[in-house]
Amino acid sequence: MKSHLRKIFGFQGWCSPFHWGCCFCQLAAGTKAANKTIYPSGMQEEELRRYFLGERSVSELAQDLHGSVIRVDDIGSTVRITDMQGSFSLTRLHLVMLCDAFLEQALTPEALNTVAFALMASDAFEWDDDITSEVLLDWLAPEINFELNYETIHMHRGWLLGSSEPPQRKSAEPLGATAAHLISVRTKISR
Repeated sequence: MKSHLRKIFGFQGWCSPFHWGCCFCQLAAGTKAANKTIYPSGMQEEELRRYFLGERSVSELAQDLHGSVIRVDDIGSTVRITDMQGSFSLTRLHLVMLCDAFLEQALTPEALNTVAFALMASDAFEWDDDITSEVLLDWLAPEINFELNYETIHMHRGWLLGSSEPPQRKSAEPLGATAAHLISVRTKISR
């Protein structure tokens, strides 16, 4: 099944030929990655904070996210995240920034999903808002909530700005009332 992937010498993994070029690919191609570590450290919460403050562009955020998710198996993945010192108050407008970046095709569904995971797994990012939590949970688990596409992100943007209301959700059934199966496992590796 790995016919579309290539083995990178010295790296215990596979890289897609459609991949835009991680440090491993650059090394394999014989190029030097200026000012980059050979082994990507994963995303940095500080870079996300700087994006929200307008100190980083969406392309810089996307580059920081690149390579932070490692697939373990069909349902499992880990996300390498460098924790931030201090705390940051997340607002709805910060998530609107992410919606706009997605709608402008500057962030992929995978990037938005990774940001949602990083925010939910963080001890540094704080919020006290049900709509913010609901949007992040939707982005975190598109397999069971809403697919991350133009229509749903536009819908989430409306919730965040208060121009529309989230739908009533069906209450969860008691544990053991229905057959369930595991569809996704994601863990955080703090750096």
